Amino acid sequence: MKRILILILALIITFIIPYGFAKAISDLYAKSFSDGGAAGFFILTFIHRLAQFIITTILFALIFNRFDINMGFSFDDIVNQLKLFKSVVIMWPILTIVFFLFTTIFVDGFIDYLSNLYPLETGWVLAKVGRDVLLLDALAEEVLNRAFIIQLIAIYWSNRFRLGSWSISHAALLSVPLFVLSHIQVELFPFSIKGYDPIQLGLTFFTGLLFAYAYERTKGLLVPIFLHGYTNFTITVVAYLTLAIV
Repeated sequence: MKRILILILALIITFIIPYGFAKAISDLYAKSFSDGGAAGFFILTFIHRLAQFIITTILFALIFNRFDINMGFSFDDIVNQLKLFKSVVIMWPILTIVFFLFTTIFVDGFIDYLSNLYPLETGWVLAKVGRDVLLLDALAEEVLNRAFIIQLIAIYWSNRFRLGSWSISHAALLSVPLFVLSHIQVELFPFSIKGYDPIQLGLTFFTGLLFAYAYERTKGLLVPIFLHGYTNFTITVVAYLTLAIV
């Protein structure tokens, strides 16, 4: 029963931090920046992610009773840790280009879909690329979905899944669907689903598995944050290149 309850708690936290507390804080500034176009988008994203990071850190300390928080921001051996994932760094741009090429050719309306997500205007390009380069999404989401949620689930889910020489904890695996669910747009009070993006959810599943594995393999957050920012940045750049070419 405790194992089920910890999953329910993890699910609640997954939604209530970004869509409850952090959203409530960013909503305080929404009227001021909602008509600000790309600049307003960037500022509100910054406020929202900063609030999410701070709230996650405080809740982490309260639940684990650790105010000398070590979430894994250690630069020890970071170069060798990154080398473990050099194949991802090399292959991700190739896979992203192939994916965009395939969907552009075979999926009707994909270019319109991209245009809505990535407006081809200088301000929006700077805002979207800046968000990824500054790791606004990556930092806040990795602290919540990896450092916090995996450690929370691991309280009662400590076993590991093994496949040959490769292994990952049950806690890390269970964090992946929660990470996917966190990308469904919801309104908490009253609860309603505002929308979701099937393409984003699919990509989030595979990248979430990668980030969870990286977190466990390196026992820290820096590599997952780098990979998260890198994959987001690559998608943004390839999306804008696709729109510019077609």
